[in-house]
Amino acid sequence: MDSIETLSRSEQLQDDANQLTFKGLIAASVIGLGSIIALGFSVYYSHKHVKQSKIQFQTEKRAWLGATTMMQYDHVTKILEFPYKNYGKLPAQNIREYHGFVMGDSFSRKDIPKTRKEINHTATVFPDQEANYAIGGLPVKVTSMIENKERGLFIWIEIDYEYSGTIGLYGVIFELQPLTGHYLVIDEWMK
Repeated sequence: MDSIETLSRSEQLQDDANQLTFKGLIAASVIGLGSIIALGFSVYYSHKHVKQSKIQFQTEKRAWLGATTMMQYDHVTKILEFPYKNYGKLPAQNIREYHGFVMGDSFSRKDIPKTRKEINHTATVFPDQEANYAIGGLPVKVTSMIENKERGLFIWIEIDYEYSGTIGLYGVIFELQPLTGHYLVIDEWMK
């Protein structure tokens, strides 16, 4: 009888050990699955953080061209002057300026022609440096509208430039105000 009891006790201990092993395997599987899920979240949020940091760096560490004051018209030289500045941290290079005049009741940036005459400017505008886009050789109808402060004149300007191998853009549309002769910004965009 002793050997049967010993065998039963041995089987019981083996059964207990098997149950503990089984429970350990289940616990290890749950912990392993939890670790995999945690690792997945960690990789996802790390990637998201790196992407946001890259966007923030690109936004802060770049050239940003923009207007410094409103456009002005010189009645003596008959030139429109548009002062702008590089508000960014990097130089704006290979600057190209474009402009056009539209007479009518309304105008929007979608109406700006895709093909236009390019006017090269200075090669570089450094951070915090100002530049001036002088538009001379104005059509007679445009100078007449400006000097007589007539309604219905829109002037658009786009300036594109390069910084660190990337293309930037600043655009603005002005509308001549007949009562004051000032130029109201009706749209402004940048890239």
